[in-house]
Amino acid sequence: MNALSIEALESWLPVPLAFPEGPWPDVEEWAAQIGDVLPDDGGRASFAAALRELQAVAPPLPGAQARLLWLGDLARPHVAHVYVSAGASEVDDLVALADAGLGLLVQTVSRTEVEGYDRSVLAVLIGDEQDPVVCGRFLGDQAGMMVVVDLLTHDPGVLALALDDLRDLFAAVRLVSTPS
Repeated sequence: MNALSIEALESWLPVPLAFPEGPWPDVEEWAAQIGDVLPDDGGRASFAAALRELQAVAPPLPGAQARLLWLGDLARPHVAHVYVSAGASEVDDLVALADAGLGLLVQTVSRTEVEGYDRSVLAVLIGDEQDPVVCGRFLGDQAGMMVVVDLLTHDPGVLALALDDLRDLFAAVRLVSTPS
């Protein structure tokens, strides 16, 4: 059996999928602590409220193993999700899975070398006029399992700014064997 491990990164904070989690007994404690990263200019309360709402939102796909908050743009919270499933055997399989489950249009898919992965690709997906969403999605094969890390946003500029940090998050994901 594989367990998920994500190395500590300065650009990302964990968003618990359920509580209690780590040092946080509930969403109120978590949102208050994370909200404290903002300067005290009157925005902390509204940011903490946005965090509480964000934590309650279901991931775009079922089965997310982790959810992380991007600290690169604190004006609005942005969240990435990490998924792990049975692996793909070829890069072409990763390309075929680039849009799996999202219902978005694939804009680009490119092979990328990321430490810790046998094969990996970066896909950029877009919605349509009715749903103007963009998604950056890294997919890779690690230890016979497929890891997907994606970030959805309605702001293409945010995706452009977050892409390097999203790659770092993808590189920080490690699957470790645990006793059954």
